[in-house]
Amino acid sequence: MTEKLYYKDSSLLEFEAKIIGSGNNDNLFYTVLDKTAFYPTSGGQLYDTGFINQIEIIDVIENRSGEIRHISNKPIGKDGDIVKGTVNKMRRLRHKQQHTAQHILSQIFIKLFNYESVSVHLGEEYGAIELDTDNITTSQLQEAEQYANEIIYDNLPIEILFVDDEQVSSLPLRKIPERKGKIRIIKIDDFDYSACGGTHCSSTAEVSLIKIIGFEKRKSRILVKFLSGIQAVEDYNNRFAVTDELSHTLTCNVNDLLEKFNKLQSGNKSLKKDLADLQKEWLSLMARQISGESDTINNICYVFRDFSINNDTNIVDTRLANQLANIVAEKINGVAVIFCQEKIIIATSRNSSLDASQIAKHFSGLTSLKGGGNKNMAQLGGASKADLKNYKELLLKYLKNA
Repeated sequence: MTEKLYYKDSSLLEFEAKIIGSGNNDNLFYTVLDKTAFYPTSGGQLYDTGFINQIEIIDVIENRSGEIRHISNKPIGKDGDIVKGTVNKMRRLRHKQQHTAQHILSQIFIKLFNYESVSVHLGEEYGAIELDTDNITTSQLQEAEQYANEIIYDNLPIEILFVDDEQVSSLPLRKIPERKGKIRIIKIDDFDYSACGGTHCSSTAEVSLIKIIGFEKRKSRILVKFLSGIQAVEDYNNRFAVTDELSHTLTCNVNDLLEKFNKLQSGNKSLKKDLADLQKEWLSLMARQISGESDTINNICYVFRDFSINNDTNIVDTRLANQLANIVAEKINGVAVIFCQEKIIIATSRNSSLDASQIAKHFSGLTSLKGGGNKNMAQLGGASKADLKNYKELLLKYLKNA
């Protein structure tokens, strides 16, 4: 079993130890030391990273026997070697802040609302606690956040205690542990006592900041998400950069961004309505014009029209082209074929015996075009403007034999 140096001192970042085991698996190497300050993934908290003898540690795993394996891309040494380990300082601090913040919030939700934490998640992007309740309000979250930051401002001392399991019942623990023997307790002044094996700050002030960023319902429980310390500052920096850029772009104060956005959104909705009305009018006029240009072959009325970007009339929206083809096909009671944005769009009228999907299949069989559709609408991709003459000849050949 590896001696866990972080159990007694969460601020310890450098240490010397002896290699007592090693091996490799799937091109990765593992090293077991007689003692370590590297925290393995456990109890919802992520593992430490760092170096052992200048070789990077990319993962830390504890097996059931209490053996802690330090994972690396290269072998570190052989059994009996004395090595030096260095834990990544900022990653350790992030984890200490996050885990301590979780203890503070878990106790606060009990004190304020009698909501117990049934599980925790301490991740790279945010921390989360799952509360034993099916409902929570914004005002409750705000009250909890304010209380949490008051605990930080109070700079309460945090201690690591080791007590026998017989003594546990005399302490005001949030949850009584089931394990026997020596129990590790994280004590936040007289505010919170919790059995825990993770790394924590030495005082609440070291957490720096707690920000609740939202919640979500999970069956009959509520998952509350939060940021702390470095995570919260990074989030603030990102949000500041975004809002600062927006305020400069929209030439308004940051405090006026929401009002400005609402006005823009309202204006955008109005413009979309005007555009929809114009498109509807345009489709009607264009359909009437194109229908008048139709030809007939084998008693079948058809239209073949190029609407590519280089044409005088420019449709860049295939959605509009689909609608136009459909309207024209109905007006001429036949088939309308439109070329737009490297696509061949085929529409047939509902009263016609022609099948758009069969016409598309005919095209695909004789060209490199791919696609399909249904009886009244089909679409083929990969069309070229240079081949339009060939496409029209294929259509006429099909209609001639229909």
